[in-house]
Amino acid sequence: MMRGAARRMSSEAMTLDLTPMIDVVFLLLIFFVLNIKFKTLEGRLDTFLPKDRGHQGFVAREQHQDIAVRLTRRETGTRVVIAGTDLGELPPGWTRQDRPIPTGQSIRSEVLARAHARIRALHQTDPQSPAVITVDPRVPNGDVVAVVNECIRADVMKIAFAGAAAPPSGK
Repeated sequence: MMRGAARRMSSEAMTLDLTPMIDVVFLLLIFFVLNIKFKTLEGRLDTFLPKDRGHQGFVAREQHQDIAVRLTRRETGTRVVIAGTDLGELPPGWTRQDRPIPTGQSIRSEVLARAHARIRALHQTDPQSPAVITVDPRVPNGDVVAVVNECIRADVMKIAFAGAAAPPSGK
């Protein structure tokens, strides 16, 4: 009896129903296609500009006069020029840390005091004006930091640096 039942089962074709698996695969495919996020290009801005007007709606941006500070190196020191006014020279080595400073005295020079007064006066005429410092590559870092400190003391918080032309070669 057993032999007959086993023969009938082996002779019948075993079928696997793939319909539910195909349905699930298609549902997953549709889910991932609908939820894909494409990479947007950097710098692309979607704008909605009016098409009925031309340049009449253009508003000019307010221009601020820069506080131009120029530091150049000479053999006698660092020349400080602010907005075309020559304020003098910082002597070489005035920021050295190895010399003693008497108690109650400052190493701030008169040139820096004049620079502070000039920067403050220019900043009071236009409080939004930035200080643009052009520095000769041969100027010591201590002189640059001292001028930046004077800008900060004069409440100028927008400070930018402009590159100076390379000094001429001695050929």
